[in-house]
Amino acid sequence: MPDPKGKIDDLELVNMVLKHHPEAAEAVRAVQTVANKVSFPIHSYHELSEAMGGDQTAVTIRGRHMTLAEIQKHVPSYYFPISNVHDLVAKIADLSGLGRAAAVGGHVIGVTHPPIAHAPKPDSVPPEMSGEELAAREGIHAKGEPGIGGIKKP
Repeated sequence: MPDPKGKIDDLELVNMVLKHHPEAAEAVRAVQTVANKVSFPIHSYHELSEAMGGDQTAVTIRGRHMTLAEIQKHVPSYYFPISNVHDLVAKIADLSGLGRAAAVGGHVIGVTHPPIAHAPKPDSVPPEMSGEELAAREGIHAKGEPGIGGIKKP
């Protein structure tokens, strides 16, 4: 219970936040579940998946049934290695942008987001342009005033 001065116990505060922000509670459960089943560092999604029961382990994401193999499509390869629990927390937080959680056997193991767009690396180096050239191309005048359709403001 908060005291009359408005101070609140840390545990009470955390519980209040978790009650009103279920995505935070899901992230906490995800970290607990993964951290209790793996050894750090986690070098690849395959290593994580094996520790969680294998690629065919059934999961439910907001009522949608999936396997860990299907979830892998939503976890960027550059997230690995995951060096420690602090790194795991940061990456789960990043993935939880919209708070969609992946649950395994009733335990949240991670969160997913829409697939990240990947563009092929261009074959050539882009041309170098000065700031003035770029500003002129974008319709920005020397004073920083935008132009409309290439027409300068009076």
